[in-house]
Amino acid sequence: MEQELSKLISTIEELTNALCEPKKVWLRTKEAERYLSISSTQLHILKKDGVLPFRKIGGLIYFKKEEIDHVLDSSNVEVSNDR
Repeated sequence: MEQELSKLISTIEELTNALCEPKKVWLRTKEAERYLSISSTQLHILKKDGVLPFRKIGGLIYFKKEEIDHVLDSSNVEVSNDR
């Protein structure tokens, strides 16, 4: 019984630690493409049109995951029931 309880406590601690680990905040270009399920051309258009904010550091482009999520959340399309 005590051994099972100890194992359960250990598992809970592992899960808690996994949940508390910081999530990846910045995505590189390929990661952003995969995250959005879009092509490199589509991502380039979103950058060029100013739809998707990005940072360029030392020639590398980074996207903040939170900003991508914000763009997705604020891009609701109203659907009309008119036929």
